Amino acid sequence: MNFKNIIGLILSASFALSQDCKSIRNELHSNGFGTQDCEDRSGQVVLLHLHKADRIPSIVFELSELEILRAWDSTIKEIPDDIEKLKKLKELNLNENKIKSIPAKIGKLEQLEHLDLGENKIESIPKEVFNLKKLKKLRIDRNDISSIPKEIGNLVNLNYLNLAGNSISSLPKEIGNLVNLNHIELPYNGISSVPDKFTNLVNLEYVDFLGNNISSFPKSLPNFKKLKEFYIDFNELTFIPNVKDSKDLESFSISGNKLEGKIPSYFNDFTKLRSSFFR
Repeated sequence: MNFKNIIGLILSASFALSQDCKSIRNELHSNGFGTQDCEDRSGQVVLLHLHKADRIPSIVFELSELEILRAWDSTIKEIPDDIEKLKKLKELNLNENKIKSIPAKIGKLEQLEHLDLGENKIESIPKEVFNLKKLKKLRIDRNDISSIPKEIGNLVNLNYLNLAGNSISSLPKEIGNLVNLNHIELPYNGISSVPDKFTNLVNLEYVDFLGNNISSFPKSLPNFKKLKEFYIDFNELTFIPNVKDSKDLESFSISGNKLEGKIPSYFNDFTKLRSSFFR
């Protein structure tokens, strides 16, 4: 065993005795890592925000009570398999890094509710992500993802989905299982059709399909009574989807399509509508 490994074992052993913010800040700073924020509870770190990190230091995976790990706007290239050790993790935010893949081990984080991997270099979403039954917010926008696995339908507690700015060409019909979804962002992909099962998502308040190639979309969105914002500009639609049940609608935009016919008269009855664009 070399000197570096011995020092690492000594640091790990001493750290195991104390996991409060003061201790971890000292340990991280002595190893060249900065922290932007840290919170502890009963002497145990529950929130840690790394500052300008180039990797996730191994000592982080010894924080048995950690609930929130953030390290956005950094240069992290990978998520180590040791991420599975953080059994109580509820939020993982690694937005704006250089991560190329999501490890299958992330599916072991049974308490995870918020996963943000936006603005990385990720090409695919492993099926294990869809084992995260408690996940409420999933953001993997502005990456290089080309498809959404059908297993996304397992995320029945999801209420926020953002996969904007990828290379997704189609949506699986299983997306209709996400009945608790209230926010969906899929602009600037290559989507050509939206499945009929989309009409199951009656809790949606915000819908964004801007800048795709959509020519096939459900003719009507019945019972979308909570819908407030709907954006589907710059696609290939020839009709305006029927949203007459969406009386709380505040913004509706469908410009830059190939619309035929007249604007439905029911839009005149939407008293909360503050902006609308049709041509």
